[in-house]
Amino acid sequence: DDTQMMSAMFEEFVRGTVIPREEGIERGTERIEDAIRRQAAEVGLLGMAVPEEYGGTNLPKIAKTLADMWAWYANGSFGSLIRVHGGVGTLPILNFGTDEQKQRYLRNLASGEWIGAYALTEAGAGSDSLSRTTSLKTTAVLKTDPVTGEDYWLLNGEKRFVTNGRFADVLTVFAQTADGRSVFLVDKELPGVVFVRKGEAARGARGTVIISSDYHKPGLKGSSTCDVTFEDVRIPTSRLLGQVGEGAKIGMAILNHGRTAVAAGSLGGGLCAFELALQYAQERR
Repeated sequence: DDTQMMSAMFEEFVRGTVIPREEGIERGTERIEDAIRRQAAEVGLLGMAVPEEYGGTNLPKIAKTLADMWAWYANGSFGSLIRVHGGVGTLPILNFGTDEQKQRYLRNLASGEWIGAYALTEAGAGSDSLSRTTSLKTTAVLKTDPVTGEDYWLLNGEKRFVTNGRFADVLTVFAQTADGRSVFLVDKELPGVVFVRKGEAARGARGTVIISSDYHKPGLKGSSTCDVTFEDVRIPTSRLLGQVGEGAKIGMAILNHGRTAVAAGSLGGGLCAFELALQYAQERR
């Protein structure tokens, strides 16, 4: 049936495109975002949940689960890119975004033109940043421009362990406001805001998004994991996702979507390990 055909297509893609590059990806000689993401978009891996009207493939749940399985079967770094981008990097906009936000972001995300990331974790808290007893240290303050009279949000703070952070084009950022935790979309085309590597100068910028170097991890070396700091980042009110104070609602809804993907990734990694062990057992003397 169609599901089996899609599974076979994903398997063919990872065996022919991802696995031959695995050593280069993990050694850092090939950047995963440059080497594979365009091809991944072409077979529908970057827009699995996105409706066709926004350029996605809108796969059924079982097909998305199989796609996640094959992505992690091929390479953990590749699986991480696919899962974070297509999951927490895209679903908040799909499920809670306005029509304008969907038009602005979803097509770019589904095509691989942009990569998404999710900025929730802070130095003092991980996903429990969403609990009622935790207050985020990253803040967004509503202000009014004295010249134009337009309202905007001023974002300041630091997020930890942001997957895809080094090359993300749009970040879904959780911040504390006067009326509770809220969610904002920060992208590289924000007027007056620049994205810089830590240590670089941000000349002429009204606000700065500072990307740290990637963490040196024992595994998933091809996956970008870094810290992101926001310094006086001016965000138009049109970039507020959902309503003010809905941060916990949005965050938990999106994280719950990822449970089956984590299971699928574990299945893919386990299948790969089983096949390698079987091959060794058959060849050893």
